[in-house]
Amino acid sequence: MLLSGKNSKQDLIDMLTQHLFPSIIFQTNIQEDTSIISIDDWEMEDSGAPSQNDMASISHRVLERYPDIKKLFLNKFKQAAKDVLRLPHDFMITTSWFSGMKKGDFTRYHKHQNSFYSGVYYFGEYDENSGKLLFYTPLIEGLQSFYVDLPNGGDINSTYSWMIPPEKNKLVFFPSYLDHMMTDHHSDLPRYSLAFNIIPIGRYGAGDSLFDTSWLNE
Repeated sequence: MLLSGKNSKQDLIDMLTQHLFPSIIFQTNIQEDTSIISIDDWEMEDSGAPSQNDMASISHRVLERYPDIKKLFLNKFKQAAKDVLRLPHDFMITTSWFSGMKKGDFTRYHKHQNSFYSGVYYFGEYDENSGKLLFYTPLIEGLQSFYVDLPNGGDINSTYSWMIPPEKNKLVFFPSYLDHMMTDHHSDLPRYSLAFNIIPIGRYGAGDSLFDTSWLNE
């Protein structure tokens, strides 16, 4: 398609754009009361992740203490999975933990294993200097097969990374295969969040890849 003359801009506007095989991230603001969540109730330690400086709760099942909130988060994801992902499965939350960052802390890119989708809930106080949630494209090998300089963070259609700032009561779901990190935390306010992983339950797959989570109880 050749674009020329005064109509070239309109031609671009009219061109069909399709998002092929997207990595779908969901964001929502929780209206329900979650004030029962308190970082003071949990013992924190160095996360132990290499080449980064941050804290994590020793427990990785923190949502078991907040069953109503666990149900709330899971129901939010189930609705998104049904309406947008068109998935017929039921789901469960497996691990859940608190993360904490003080001024000067940082993390590096990582992804969550043994998980389908992951979630993070921001229940604290944040400002413009708080560390951001930063995602990195899983398509980098394909993009680098013919190297071009891609814009970073400006246009979601062409960027190789995307940033989400923390906001009180914001809940984010993202595919667990996505590399992500928290940018350097420069705020005087500590940055706290509650993260968790989600897997499908029931019977799925076929042939020698068939799996049924009921087998785990046999």
